[in-house]
Amino acid sequence: MEDLAEVLEVINYDEEVWLVAVTGEGEAFRLSDKLPLEQREKGMNALAAMDRPLIMGLGGAVWDAGLELALCADICLVAESAQLGFSPHWLPVPGTIHRLTRLVGENRALELLLTNRVLGAREANAWGLVCQVVADDAVVTTAHQLSLELAQKAPIALRYIKEAVHLGLDMSLEQGLRLEADLSFLLHTTQDRREGIRAFCEKRRPVFVGK
Repeated sequence: MEDLAEVLEVINYDEEVWLVAVTGEGEAFRLSDKLPLEQREKGMNALAAMDRPLIMGLGGAVWDAGLELALCADICLVAESAQLGFSPHWLPVPGTIHRLTRLVGENRALELLLTNRVLGAREANAWGLVCQVVADDAVVTTAHQLSLELAQKAPIALRYIKEAVHLGLDMSLEQGLRLEADLSFLLHTTQDRREGIRAFCEKRRPVFVGK
């Protein structure tokens, strides 16, 4: 988790990285129960602070700290056989309950945390906990394909969309509209916007450079 936090900190200052994809290896997406709370919190905070789009592809048992990680994703894909939940003894990292409640609502967050209910992939998708359910053997491939699709888009626009969504949750409607207007104005000054217009007029795929 400390290594993950260090890598993500470097990525946040690397303009060559336009998005991040995290996938599990093996039959579970679950971290050791022996991880101290401060180690888990460091990793979660680093993921939550990412200003680039963050995709996760998860399979198997998405439990405890693994589910905490998943809550930080912007787009979360899970395998059909995946199970998601928290163990009865689990002490959530600060921020986990808040992120969970934003995703699934107050009632469902309380049910999941108080009863330690385990959700199947389809139910987790219906709750809004994850974005898409895919075949067990296609999780990593689908996450990579989605990453490639997003990498064809203007990276500054993607980052501003993420900023508008996340910051807008804590704003009034008037403040949110003002933020969107400010970000839209900034996008009008980029090279990528001009390239997008040229590509549309020339009927070709745009080549964005992140400037």
